Amino acid sequence: CTLPFRPFCVLVKTRGMSYSDGYMDVLIDSGNGYAPFSVPGVKHQKNDVVVDQCFADLRSVQVSATTTNAWIGDIQVSTDGKLTYNALTCDNCSGTTSSASPIFVDGDGSSVSGVSTYCIDGNTCTLTYRHPPCLLVQTSNIRHS
Repeated sequence: CTLPFRPFCVLVKTRGMSYSDGYMDVLIDSGNGYAPFSVPGVKHQKNDVVVDQCFADLRSVQVSATTTNAWIGDIQVSTDGKLTYNALTCDNCSGTTSSASPIFVDGDGSSVSGVSTYCIDGNTCTLTYRHPPCLLVQTSNIRHS
């Protein structure tokens, strides 16, 4: 179905709890292949906004960590102009859920705790947005006599 154009706004934010600050790289594919959206080697502090960017299209997001200083945060997308956000779904993460809100990203995974979705051992994990079902309702104003 066809809906009015609404951009995909990606928000990646570090949690504010203890030990959530750490290192993590973010790549985003908005239709032209993956491009980096975080600075490699930068430690993301508690409550830091790592990415806050809107795109005409969103194919997927990839996250990975190359250090053993884990990062915990939320990776979400808005399709209503940043009024509300939904968690991305991790296609190849470990853990008991696939929601990227919250997600634990670590180079070794030696201290996984308190989060049920994790991308560990230096793996690159792919996150996607699950579009809600679309329903098109068409009405007519033709009068019958």
